[in-house]
Amino acid sequence: MELVTVLRQDSFRSALARLAEGSSVGITLRDAEGHVLFSEGCDRGGEGRPGLSRPLEFLGKRVGSLELHPWWQVQAEELRALAHAIGQIVEDRLYTEHEIASLAAELAGRYEEIHLLSRITETLGSVFDVQQVSKIALEFALKAVPAQRASLLVVDETEGTLRIVAQRGIPEEVAQQTRIRPGEGICGWVFEKGEPLLVEDISRLQHLRPAPVPQGRYATNSFLSVPLVATPLQIRGRKMGVLNLADRVDGKPFTTSDLKTLTTIASVTAIALHNCHLVEQAKAAERLRRELEIAKNIQRSLLPKYWPEIPGGQLAGLYLPAQTIGGDYYDFYHDETELLSMVVADVSGHDIGAALLMIEARSAIRSEMSRWRDPAEILHGTNRALYEDLESGGLFISAFCARLDPSTWTLEYANAGHCWPIWVDGRSGEVRRLDAEGMIIGIWPEVNFEKREVQLQPQDIVLIFTDGVSEAKSPAGEPFGEERLGTLVSTYRQEEPWRLTQILRDALRSFTGNAEFVDDITVVVLKRL
Repeated sequence: MELVTVLRQDSFRSALARLAEGSSVGITLRDAEGHVLFSEGCDRGGEGRPGLSRPLEFLGKRVGSLELHPWWQVQAEELRALAHAIGQIVEDRLYTEHEIASLAAELAGRYEEIHLLSRITETLGSVFDVQQVSKIALEFALKAVPAQRASLLVVDETEGTLRIVAQRGIPEEVAQQTRIRPGEGICGWVFEKGEPLLVEDISRLQHLRPAPVPQGRYATNSFLSVPLVATPLQIRGRKMGVLNLADRVDGKPFTTSDLKTLTTIASVTAIALHNCHLVEQAKAAERLRRELEIAKNIQRSLLPKYWPEIPGGQLAGLYLPAQTIGGDYYDFYHDETELLSMVVADVSGHDIGAALLMIEARSAIRSEMSRWRDPAEILHGTNRALYEDLESGGLFISAFCARLDPSTWTLEYANAGHCWPIWVDGRSGEVRRLDAEGMIIGIWPEVNFEKREVQLQPQDIVLIFTDGVSEAKSPAGEPFGEERLGTLVSTYRQEEPWRLTQILRDALRSFTGNAEFVDDITVVVLKRL
């Protein structure tokens, strides 16, 4: 089966075009020789952004490749997940076409049946909604094997039960209330075993629990139940549900020919249902990516827009976000006495919850700063304000808070489980640490923090940082480390703070091999001139 065969179908090409639009990526399909067979959305910007290529295989043979070109910056992991989902849809379509071709060879004399199966594949190939797929599949099943009663049940992975999604001859209220566990009755047995069941006499199946079908409910004792099993190799027989037929219209028992026809329809339906799940996963990943992007932009907008001017000194900050949402934050606050308060904090976690808590932490810290409190009091008040939210969310915050008196260059500071800032003697280059005891915010409702102070001399530098700096890793897995960081600051201590942040940024990028940072990078540099 060649890739060009399925791409000749307008419905499948249209479905791929909709996937490109819905996933915000350009999609290109090439054959085994590298010739472009399909291209959609590749002209929608994204120049310079890295794409991703995935081989397409069928029955152990490479038949082509899939290329994705994101319209904007996308995480490599998300792009790989999207490529896996779309690639699997294409490979599943190849497998479906192969099954139909094989069946056509076997049943060459049964033109009407082959025509029906071709139509169901064509129809389901462009539908990615579970309910729609189920209704269409049931209609086709009843055309191939006319019956008075029919139901298609899909597994609800949240509940761990089978529920009716489409039915014929079954009251709507009964269908909505029906929930069958794997192993229960005929449907549950067929689903659990993954084997079809042709019943000629229901009374012989009373060993199934509970009683499979109460006597007298159906016009005949013949019953047909087929599992919906997605059979391509890469899916490894994933069970999606069960398709049932009862009471043939002509009153006769179901035959092995009916079973074979229904099994083929069930296989095509199972692949279509599996593709629905893949599309939903791709959409969910795209929605999450957009939400993270919005959260990241909001988070960055809350960082200081400028660095405060300090008589006799300079101040600079650096924030390099990782690809995921982080919880880093830094801020400055001038009170009416010209004292300058500053804080660097880091919320545990890298999700939207961490970002939202950092926004809340910013409000709490600013509120404490506005009361002209010293650093220890600021951290104490912040812990009290945020404890309940942090405790319920299973998160915590590390923070370093300082207050500078520019008239004397006395720096008061307190630490809440944060990295000890680096203090470099401007004359000798000696590296020291601003150590102070203090527990991480969010562990206990009432915590007292130690306040310390130092007298900064001319050319002294204080560098406050988050653990994203020291824990940045080289391609070999070696951390950047605090010792290397202190050496770098000492070496370039003559530079202005803004220039020192750029030197540090370049050093980190070189050390990590220009790979994405695993955590946000946040640095504040204070220097007395």
